[in-house]
Amino acid sequence: MMNKVWIAAAVGTVLSVAAGINRSGTGLPSFRNVCEVRASIPGRMRLYIPELTRNREQTEDMLEKMNSIEAIQSISVNPTLSTLLVRYDAGQVEPAVIEGAIIRLMNLDMQIDRKELSKLQEKLQMILQALDRTLLDATDGWVDTRMAASGTLLALGLSKGIKGGFLLPGAATLLWWAANVAKRGKE
Repeated sequence: MMNKVWIAAAVGTVLSVAAGINRSGTGLPSFRNVCEVRASIPGRMRLYIPELTRNREQTEDMLEKMNSIEAIQSISVNPTLSTLLVRYDAGQVEPAVIEGAIIRLMNLDMQIDRKELSKLQEKLQMILQALDRTLLDATDGWVDTRMAASGTLLALGLSKGIKGGFLLPGAATLLWWAANVAKRGKE
């Protein structure tokens, strides 16, 4: 069991380092708001892991498994700060392997792999969702923002096509956009 944990941790750590994920300045991979390396010196590492306080059962399980590893001298959680302090024998194990094992034992892989949105993207999504709800309510569920945008582009494309001929790039482009906007809603 422990060999599988170490192998999974090592593979995850190598992939993370290979991907260039190192925001902490410690040479260790650090994943914002998932598992951040706050400090690391040989034999001692402090990690910020919000999941420590959210999932006590999983945290206890991780602590038990990590404490059974010979190279780990001590491991403790500060629930107030959501940090984990690990003291280990630097001659026996690399800190990246310890971090990888903790990530694996806490099931943080999915959170790390999740695509992070910028704050601007989050705000725009909130605005579009509100607009979407408003349009759906106003039209009794007949029109959402995607269909409104597609319909507007379709109307503009047809209008330009009728006035100036369908061979004009403006009309063709608008019709193409109308079709693509409508198609994306079905995926």
